[in-house]
Amino acid sequence: MRILIFLLRSGVLRGSPAARLAWLVVFAAVLLLQAWPASAITWSGDLLTNPGAESGDLTGWSVLNQTEGGTLVAKTTTLLTPDIGPKSGQYLFGSSETIPTTAQDVWSMAQVVDLTAYKGTGPLVIKGSVWGLTNSTEYFRLRVEQWAGTTNLGSVLNTGWLGPFNSTWTLETFGPITLSASADAVRFIVDGEKPAGVGSYNQSAFDDAVLQVAVPEPLTLAGLTLSGICLAGYLRKRRAA
Repeated sequence: MRILIFLLRSGVLRGSPAARLAWLVVFAAVLLLQAWPASAITWSGDLLTNPGAESGDLTGWSVLNQTEGGTLVAKTTTLLTPDIGPKSGQYLFGSSETIPTTAQDVWSMAQVVDLTAYKGTGPLVIKGSVWGLTNSTEYFRLRVEQWAGTTNLGSVLNTGWLGPFNSTWTLETFGPITLSASADAVRFIVDGEKPAGVGSYNQSAFDDAVLQVAVPEPLTLAGLTLSGICLAGYLRKRRAA
């Protein structure tokens, strides 16, 4: 609106038709740039390392919490009967537990993803998903924290405990989520739980996790703005000559 007021007061819109067109192009480009975050956006590929356990181990992930009767592993089978198998590929993430327990049993895996390369003039925007699997008593949870260097800026996502999924792979998605302006990384956390009082293994598992960041494509709009400015300058110079 300020740009339009300036154009009206300056008298440039009272010039030749070509000059008016040039300035209107500039005005339209400014409006498009202001609307950019909501209207013109593409997404990166999956930024997680080893998102589906296909390396055959825990490469890229750190274990925040272990199950009582086993360890978190990349494996080819679930603890479910009958076995469900991975969502895709040869491996999934789950517990190697072999000792049933009636205590609450929670495992957690996490991966920190540096987003510095995607930092621009505005805050980062992320989205993602993960496939979760439980039986009729277990639960599954997805969490995301935002970080600035070594400082935890807090949670931007906590789905709460999801399920039970009754031995069916279920997709959980999130986003788009806008991070704090200072955030330059996120921590992607997956949890599996067997509630207290259930005498069995922790049979929750996950596979094929995805984390993406918004990647602006300013070339088209910037080119439009630059073209309008250049055209206006050319016309002004031509009139002066």
